[in-house]
Amino acid sequence: MKNSRINTVLKGLVTVSFLLTALPPRAEEPEQPQAVGICQLLANPIAYQHKLIQVTGRVQRGFEDFTIRGASCEDASPFWLEYGGPQPAEVVYCCVGGEAHPPNGTDPLWIDGIQTSLTRDAAFKRFDSKTRHLRRGKSVQATFIGRVFAAGVYTSDSGQEEVGYGHFGIFSLLVIQQVLEVGRAQRNDGKPSPSH
Repeated sequence: MKNSRINTVLKGLVTVSFLLTALPPRAEEPEQPQAVGICQLLANPIAYQHKLIQVTGRVQRGFEDFTIRGASCEDASPFWLEYGGPQPAEVVYCCVGGEAHPPNGTDPLWIDGIQTSLTRDAAFKRFDSKTRHLRRGKSVQATFIGRVFAAGVYTSDSGQEEVGYGHFGIFSLLVIQQVLEVGRAQRNDGKPSPSH
């Protein structure tokens, strides 16, 4: 009697184990962005290397400039911005070597082996339109989710390599993946702009 109970329990455990291994694997939870203050990000880009973050800051866009800054940390070096996915932001700038997998209108932007994407919804279209029409000396306050690629000198098996993005390759990079909010245009001193 005791052996038959043990056999029944063992058969039950084997059946449950089999069923658990036969179930399809659970889908991986989507990565959640980490909320980061703009001055925190600008002060220590390497701390957020390859991380998905949510950040709010002042965005400038124009000839040789597509950057995000902080109003309370103006002296910090800004981040260069680029759109995730296949469509580049189309900002003219100078003198950076070719990216390994640049956006080409069809294939997504890849950096450091990470594929990027972009949600092209109404908020993105508003942001893109507002920033394309900014005049020199103007910015917009924006909140978005993006992935960080820090500039710096990196050491690998092949030696040291200096990495940078944007105009002259001197910036860390934030690849925009989703625009959450965009405000009205402001002068760079933070006062509202009468137009755009």
